[in-house]
Amino acid sequence: MRAVLFFGTLLVSIDAQCATCFSAGGITFVNSAATWPIAREMCVSMGLDLLKITTFAENDLALSLMLAHNTQEGNVWIGLNDFQSEGTFLWADSTNPSYVNWNMGEPNNDGGSEDCGELKRDSPPGAWNDNRCDMMNAFLCSGSAPGPIGANGDPHLSLPHGGRADFRGEHKALYNFLSAKNLALNVMTEMADFELHDANHPRHKDIHGSFLTQAHIVARTGAGKTVRVSFLADKASPSNLGSANGTVDSEPAFFLQKMIKSEKQIDDLILRMDYSSLHVLTPEFEIVVTPLHFRKERNVTGLHHRLDLKIKPRVAEAELAVPPHGVIGQGWDGDGQAVDGEQDAWPASGEFTTYAMAKGAIEGSPNDYKVPTPYATDFKYSRFDATSAEPRNVAKLVAAGELNAPKTVSRADAVGSSEVTDDDM
Repeated sequence: MRAVLFFGTLLVSIDAQCATCFSAGGITFVNSAATWPIAREMCVSMGLDLLKITTFAENDLALSLMLAHNTQEGNVWIGLNDFQSEGTFLWADSTNPSYVNWNMGEPNNDGGSEDCGELKRDSPPGAWNDNRCDMMNAFLCSGSAPGPIGANGDPHLSLPHGGRADFRGEHKALYNFLSAKNLALNVMTEMADFELHDANHPRHKDIHGSFLTQAHIVARTGAGKTVRVSFLADKASPSNLGSANGTVDSEPAFFLQKMIKSEKQIDDLILRMDYSSLHVLTPEFEIVVTPLHFRKERNVTGLHHRLDLKIKPRVAEAELAVPPHGVIGQGWDGDGQAVDGEQDAWPASGEFTTYAMAKGAIEGSPNDYKVPTPYATDFKYSRFDATSAEPRNVAKLVAAGELNAPKTVSRADAVGSSEVTDDDM
């Protein structure tokens, strides 16, 4: 989601996958200048709120984040305000402060119009001050900024706007995860058995699961060239050095690897390899494919790497040429709502076969997203050649029992990467 807000002639916007956000310990610093009301709206647009500080430790962490990342050279907004009663400062959620750190003589309502609270950069650092609400400051939000959209692990999906789902797939089947105008991302799921925890651990499990092992991208450039590029998990080296192969129309195949050739540009498309990951940048999207050794998963049969994906729009959702589709892409449907799909219910211990296929978060059935070949662009909901298309109709699909009802994302831990934690496993 992208919140776009106006204050006079000033336009301020922020992406749900926030490039100017820095999170630690449940606090997010946003290195973008805004008035207090707009800063609050920007926090809320990410499912957060302006920072509420309840302990000295939280105040100290907020100060550390500000000092590390603030390039605005001033104080930063926190959630304090006295809108309800002059001189009585409450947090943005209307609760009374249980911890205070006002600077000496503050709040003083200097000039009769200081109604919003800020965290001071210096004199002394970390103290609180009241200021005019129309001042332009960076700001702090309670919670962690949303993480990237994509897939990781066994595969856990992070869906647009904060939705989550798991997707087992079928053995060596290909599925479209993103279909946009002139862009398709297809992935292969591959079954594998593995263990979680040591054999003598009380939560030891024998899992029959799956991983993403191939990613295939088809992109058509602004000049009409068709670029096909593949990234295979089994080609990653023991040191996690990644590589990709591709073609441009009927030209000879090319090879990308950090140590040999790390970047190729074809018209408005950029392909770039860092040490491990492939970055594909189109005018509308960035796709990142990363090979990873198995860390939590033990004794994985037949595989030495898996692939994780990140997908980030490079333009505002409303500016996409055609509303995208695919298992993940359909979530950019313009309504800013998070929809969860089916997720595996892990047992405390024992043998378990994953089963979730993101049902409830996807239009139609999982089989509707199958493609026959790595570079196929045509499937039931394809947008690759579309000149126009309607986004999925969430209300209609919910009424039909095809989608789960959207959820309210009010906590940062409900947003972003859905990597299953050790506690979940």
